[in-house]
Amino acid sequence: MEILSKTIKKLTEDEYQQLLQEVSGKKKNKPFLVLETTRNREVEDSEMMDILQVNPSAYYTLKSRLNSKIASILSKKVQNPIQTLMDEVSRVPAHLLETTANFRCVHCVNSRNS
Repeated sequence: MEILSKTIKKLTEDEYQQLLQEVSGKKKNKPFLVLETTRNREVEDSEMMDILQVNPSAYYTLKSRLNSKIASILSKKVQNPIQTLMDEVSRVPAHLLETTANFRCVHCVNSRNS
């Protein structure tokens, strides 16, 4: 619980609200209880399992899914240099065609004026 707890507490308010929305929507379900309880106070795993009334296996699965959701939210905010490069490369043909078209137009205009 320590890693999940630290991560939840380090989230900005916007990130935290986004996480709440993604895992629970408007329902106050078990992921919601884990997030709210962990955000507001220190809780041991055994106490959290009692609050949720789940066994260790179900609790482990719940924590794992919450960690995945947090990772997903945070990874969207990180600028991925590979994706940025791929986006730029995908624009190259359009830039080349535009430049070629502009060159032809300028060339045509210059030759007509001569």
